[in-house]
Amino acid sequence: MKKALLLVLAIVTVLSVCTTVFADDLPTIKFWTTGSQNVQDVFTEVVNAYNAKEDRTANVELMMILSGTGDTNVRSRYIAAYKAGNTSDFDIIAENGADYLIYFQEAEQEGIADAENLFIDLDFDKMPNFANVKMVPCVYPEKFVPYRGTTVVFDYDSAKVPEPPQTWDELVEWMKANPGKFVYNSPSTGGAGKSFVTAAIYRLIDDPDAFKNAGDPKYQDMYDAGFEWLEMIHPYIYSSGGHVQYAVKNQGALDLLAQGEAWMCPAWADGTLSALENKTLPETVKMYQLSDLSLTGSDVDMGICSTSQHIDEAYDFMNFVVSPEAQQIFVEVMKAVPVIDAGLLEPSPSVEAVSKLNPADFNIVSTGANETVINDRWAEDIETLD
Repeated sequence: MKKALLLVLAIVTVLSVCTTVFADDLPTIKFWTTGSQNVQDVFTEVVNAYNAKEDRTANVELMMILSGTGDTNVRSRYIAAYKAGNTSDFDIIAENGADYLIYFQEAEQEGIADAENLFIDLDFDKMPNFANVKMVPCVYPEKFVPYRGTTVVFDYDSAKVPEPPQTWDELVEWMKANPGKFVYNSPSTGGAGKSFVTAAIYRLIDDPDAFKNAGDPKYQDMYDAGFEWLEMIHPYIYSSGGHVQYAVKNQGALDLLAQGEAWMCPAWADGTLSALENKTLPETVKMYQLSDLSLTGSDVDMGICSTSQHIDEAYDFMNFVVSPEAQQIFVEVMKAVPVIDAGLLEPSPSVEAVSKLNPADFNIVSTGANETVINDRWAEDIETLD
């Protein structure tokens, strides 16, 4: 009996060693992304969940660069690695969809002749879960997979605004009737203000394709009407000390809403939901879109770097990221809008909240290099107004 027990223990020990060796023998793929702490928090959970899967084909290492750390951004690092022929440091990169345009533009500026090959063209058959993805990337859909959606909405305090304006014209009338109660952050400091300014400008361009082709340089000569509109509403924006004050960063506008200083502002949907859950916004705050033109949203995507030596393994991880299991994590941890039908997720208060936002309906706009033009002109023409 003792010998039999020792034999069993020996077998178990061997199996344990074999399992460990097998796990250690899996290749490690490096997954790069950037953003705020909530992005790091959610991807830490997603990566841990993947690395706990027995049938995974790789171990994933999260390479996170937090926004505002002053460190070199992911884009510059990858372009430098690509130019140097470094094939060991980059496997997958996750970015806002529109930012990938800047990758290709910067690579061309660096003299990289094949800049369009920074990311591979994907074989979607290697990601069975992609069949459930409802969102389409705003650029290069053959190269990128959306993993979460987000959009800017109008937040308002329903205790003070029982009947919010429903159209852009009604919004102007509401501002005039409630001077100082609307605020938005300067577009260079956060995406919510940028979305509001972009929508305000492009809706007044006489071209039905303006939003679809927003990055075309030709539109720079068509911005006057939009900036005149922004100048027109300037006197009705939140003021302090007798002077109009534009919020700094997305959070700055939410803070004014929470304090009751402002009654309405553009804000990210996920940021609003998180603030409501954390009770940093009063429960009377609600969010919605204007009926004649919604504010712009964003797809946040993943792409496989052409420098990767583990492309099949990268597919396996990306397939997991768009699975119901991983999408549930994005919803629960950061209130992201899932890229698959919310009905595929386990019911929860967070799922119920985001299910009202359909990523297929998002007004996704990529202004590319025009963004800098808009920001600079806004700072010169609007921010300096008395």
